[in-house]
Amino acid sequence: MDAVRQDLTVDEVYYAEPVTTKTVMLNNCDSADGWAPYPGDGLELTTDKKTEGTGAIHTFQGGGFCQGGPVAGLDLTGLKSVSFDFAANTAEALSGPSDVAFYLFSGDYAINAERGDRYYELNEVDTSKVMAFDVDAIRTGYGKDDQSFVTITTSPTAVGENFDITNVTGFYFWGCSNYSGDHEQWLDNVVANVETKEDAAVKAVIDAIAALPEADAVVAADRYAIFEAEDAYNALTDAQKAEVTNADKLTAVVAAVNAFKTKSEVVLDEPPDTAKRC
Repeated sequence: MDAVRQDLTVDEVYYAEPVTTKTVMLNNCDSADGWAPYPGDGLELTTDKKTEGTGAIHTFQGGGFCQGGPVAGLDLTGLKSVSFDFAANTAEALSGPSDVAFYLFSGDYAINAERGDRYYELNEVDTSKVMAFDVDAIRTGYGKDDQSFVTITTSPTAVGENFDITNVTGFYFWGCSNYSGDHEQWLDNVVANVETKEDAAVKAVIDAIAALPEADAVVAADRYAIFEAEDAYNALTDAQKAEVTNADKLTAVVAAVNAFKTKSEVVLDEPPDTAKRC
């Protein structure tokens, strides 16, 4: 086998494709639909405690906790870590249990075929079908007893050979054995941090839109730049359009310049070498 080259050439350093990190919502915890706790434990949606959106998932039990939540069949290629907001009524919520786990599931395996819901006994999980995450990062991520939220970030440590990163359909969070007492936990804002190569065409459109005035400052002379940005946006694929983070601004400025057509005191000549716009 050839030795692994440790040094990069100048071209590889300076001309490598730029990489960006984006946040992908796995579950905003604004609904309890599709969730499953440890059998007999309590699980409910609460609107009293949350970090974003309209609610959080509240679990309560005598002993440790377990909860499985749905993910909408997402392609998480390039995933670097998962973050979630966690709160509890005891500082030992994550350090106390003798076993802690966080898994992502893909495809049909997110549902336990024997039970028909998302609950698995920890020793039942087929590790060839899941992505496992750093337990130490989770264990040390809390340590409070005032029910205030902390954001915990954990990175993958193992990927099963039958796990499909392009179709992530659920997650499973467990902290259970040898942990007694009445406990409460709250979970919110479960997100994936995904690394992607920067798309030059998308970046060009984002930059073009960013250079435009705000909608309430648009004047007739801005129409050439606005329509050029609109044409560039329309030339993107649907997937690329979804990456344009300021598309709402483009919609607003296009509407603003089109509104000039209804003002009789403003006459717009046609932009040179373009299809008729106004």
